[in-house]
Amino acid sequence: MLKDVLLDTRCVICGSKDLSEECHLICDQCLAAFDETPNDICPICGHPLTDDYCPSCYELGQIYFDSYHYLQTYTGFFKNVVYKLKKNDEFIMNRLCVSLLLRKGWLSKDIPVTIVPDTWCKAFRRGRGSLRYVLRLLRKEGFTVMPNIYRKRWKLMSRSQKSKSKTTRINEIEQGYYLPDEHRDKYHGEIYLIDDVYTTGATVNYGAQLLKDAGFDKVHCITFFRAVLNDD
Repeated sequence: MLKDVLLDTRCVICGSKDLSEECHLICDQCLAAFDETPNDICPICGHPLTDDYCPSCYELGQIYFDSYHYLQTYTGFFKNVVYKLKKNDEFIMNRLCVSLLLRKGWLSKDIPVTIVPDTWCKAFRRGRGSLRYVLRLLRKEGFTVMPNIYRKRWKLMSRSQKSKSKTTRINEIEQGYYLPDEHRDKYHGEIYLIDDVYTTGATVNYGAQLLKDAGFDKVHCITFFRAVLNDD
């Protein structure tokens, strides 16, 4: 009886006791939800298409990343998951997302991994809820990680990214991140860039631009979730 209580683990999303044998952090039903994808998506940014038209790529403009993958769309059932990840900084969600990324097989140990950076202060405050913890988990799995290739400036952002106009968002992002001069043309080859949520794509797209300024030939972007434009 005591053993059952001490070892009582539940799905980190729905609380079910029937955990999946394939992913021990969630149940089979929640795991299956991650495998559901729209039928017609943009081959560039993954946004669901409307009559073969991608509203997201049109808004983004010039695209610097060479490929893009995401675990799920930021809609319906998954809004609660993103809330746990972004608002509550629940580190178990980072562990779950890394586990799902490895399950997808999108990462190669021959290609280094970096993240969209945060300021040291914010990363410290978020602790294992930050993307730096994702790099720690991937390093333990044998991947080469490369933090701090480009940096985030110490600047306060007033409103959430989702509530801002395209022009405001792009201007803030270009002012908020920078490539140190000593890193320009320093690297080569390919790299993965990981972020938690792709809203308009401006953050990872500008990050890909900076990584190419750093010398990388190809930048493969991966986010845990992808917002759908005009979704309530």
